[in-house]
Amino acid sequence: MLARTATRTALAAACSLAAAAGALGAAGCGSSGKSAATGASSGPAAPATIAEAAYKTTAAGGAHVSLAGTITAPGLGSPLTLSGSGAFSFAAREGSLAFTISGLPSSAQAAIGASSLQLNALFKSGSVYIGSPVFAAKLPGGARWLKVNVSEVAQKLGIDPSSLSSGGANPAQYLQELRAAGGTVRVVGHDTVRGTPTTHYAASIDVLKAAEAQGLGRSAASRALLRSLVAKLGLTHIPVDVWVDAQGLVRKELVHVSAHGATASIQIEFFDFGAVPPVTAPAASEVFEVSSKTLQGLTAG
Repeated sequence: MLARTATRTALAAACSLAAAAGALGAAGCGSSGKSAATGASSGPAAPATIAEAAYKTTAAGGAHVSLAGTITAPGLGSPLTLSGSGAFSFAAREGSLAFTISGLPSSAQAAIGASSLQLNALFKSGSVYIGSPVFAAKLPGGARWLKVNVSEVAQKLGIDPSSLSSGGANPAQYLQELRAAGGTVRVVGHDTVRGTPTTHYAASIDVLKAAEAQGLGRSAASRALLRSLVAKLGLTHIPVDVWVDAQGLVRKELVHVSAHGATASIQIEFFDFGAVPPVTAPAASEVFEVSSKTLQGLTAG
């Protein structure tokens, strides 16, 4: 029972990684409603500035990142807190992220034998690898990493795999879709991020249009699935916060997703732009690949 609970705890926490990856792969997953509502000037140059920032950030080659966030959910008790760091190569479409989730419920702490959960994630060749000490002796075949082939899963859902080929390792790719997605952008103000002056933009994105702009929903089945998910979550338009410096580089993104009483707020800061160390995927003998059917089996009960 403890082994199953520990694995489920790690997998549930890994879902928060999807939110983080969404921030890393896009500024299109959410935002701070407060900042978007503070009121500020707007102008015709704002959408073009955001689109240009997407290209300039990608052209920078890569960057180091800092992660911070909170997760709340009914029955969870106190909020979970996230903190971590990593590095991403936009040119190679790969990256790594190590983070800690603290504030776990007492039952989860007992299951994993620790007060916090450590997770490592590698984004490589269209796949995401998730590792954690919690997996020790609990995954089949002595595996130490869970692998999700994002491209393969996308293809099965009728989604263009090339639209997800970075596995979430490009923090600017979705910014490029803001205008095509029917989003609105306005200037909120000016802030300093890690000592760098920036302009703070708030945007609202039409979820369905953004998905279509990314190559999602090309088949009838995937369009139906997409519309069903949007309806269930009640998310038709999502606010986005982005901080851009004078050189046109994205310095910070803020993600705030809220649905059915649960919220996840993830903030990503980007710094030290340029080349970053390459990512080496784990050996096949250390990897257990997760399919949707496998995931259901691990989390059942």
